[in-house]
Amino acid sequence: MLIPLLLFFDPDLPHRLGAAQNAGWDVLSYSVWYNIVRPIAVGTMLVGACNTLFSMRGSIVESIAGAFGASAKAAHEGRHIARTDRDIPFQWLALGTAVLVVAVTFIYYMFTGSWLAPLLPRHHDGGGLLLSAVGGYLVGWWAVPTSRSRG
Repeated sequence: MLIPLLLFFDPDLPHRLGAAQNAGWDVLSYSVWYNIVRPIAVGTMLVGACNTLFSMRGSIVESIAGAFGASAKAAHEGRHIARTDRDIPFQWLALGTAVLVVAVTFIYYMFTGSWLAPLLPRHHDGGGLLLSAVGGYLVGWWAVPTSRSRG
C-alpha cells in the first residue's frame, strides 16, 4: 500500500533512486520497495522489538530469577515432582546451549574459512534466546484468554 502511495505523490522518486528512465512499473516499484519501504519496515520491527523488551524488562528479570530459584528450591527440597511438571535442570540447558553455539560457530567457519565471521555474531545467540522466550510469553499471554472464550 505504501509503494503505490509513494509513486502517486512523487512520480519522480524511482528515478532519483537510480531506476532507469523508461523502466517498467515492476522495476519502479522494486526500486521504491528496496530503497524506502524495506528500511522503514525493518526499522519499525527493530523499534517494536526493543520497545517490547524494554516494557517487559521487569517480567523477564522476574522469570529468570524465578527459574533459578525454582531449580535450586526443588533440588534442596527432595520432594517428588511428577515427571511432566519438572523443568530441565539448568546445567543441562547451559551445556546444550554451549554445544549448539560451538556447532554453529564451526559451521560458520566451514562456510567462510575465517574465524572472524563466526565469532562476531555470537552475541546474537543470547538475544535470540531472549526474544524467543519473550515471544513464547506473549503467545501464551494472548492465547490463554482467547482459548477460554472459544469453549
